[in-house]
Amino acid sequence: MYRIEIYNENLYVKIISFFKTVFKENGRKLDIAKKDIDLTQIPTSYLSKGNFWCAIDEKNRIIGTVAIRPLDDFFEIRRFFVLKKEKSKGVGQKLLTQALEYAIDNGIALIKAGAMEDGHEVHHIFEKFGFVVTKKDSNSSADIFYKLVIDSNYIYNFQLTKLQNAFEQSLILNPTENIPMYTPKYNFDFFEGLYVSERFKDVNDKVIFAGRNNYIKFFESIKQEWKKRLNAYD
Repeated sequence: MYRIEIYNENLYVKIISFFKTVFKENGRKLDIAKKDIDLTQIPTSYLSKGNFWCAIDEKNRIIGTVAIRPLDDFFEIRRFFVLKKEKSKGVGQKLLTQALEYAIDNGIALIKAGAMEDGHEVHHIFEKFGFVVTKKDSNSSADIFYKLVIDSNYIYNFQLTKLQNAFEQSLILNPTENIPMYTPKYNFDFFEGLYVSERFKDVNDKVIFAGRNNYIKFFESIKQEWKKRLNAYD
């Protein structure tokens, strides 16, 4: 389990530790005095005109980050990293979703992002979210550059996908019998009926009430068992 939080000064030491680890995993060396100095100035480098998010696990360890900030006539995705052992768990997708929600909410129309050639997981995530390869920025050390145009069509599909993901773990209860209320002499009520459950397959799914007038024998046996349990309280 993990949560997404906006960077605050209490996370500074953990941020530096995280990047030392994740850079080592990627065969790089952290240099906060020069090329990585932005990590020591997150409030001014990112939070003033953009944002910076951290994925934090249940032990309050940072396991991933992503940032967004303005550059020339577009915004760029920066510091998009996830610890190797936490990859393939949806952390990267959750972080990028957070950044794109920020972009949509703030009317950002164009985003660019750099990636190293061997960063296959990052390539997959960018492409899944609609980024396409574009001309490389001469000022970047990245091997491959991506861009994403956020127009009304993209926003519609992004929100639709978000809605689908929100409901994919939800359940539909479809009663196969009529559902009269059963009120025993004790102070509680419950529905009588046999239910089947299934997961939402589409955002247009509706709860279907399919019933018959007569209870099936299986449910009758369940009802009798409940009566025995209730009588045990007498």
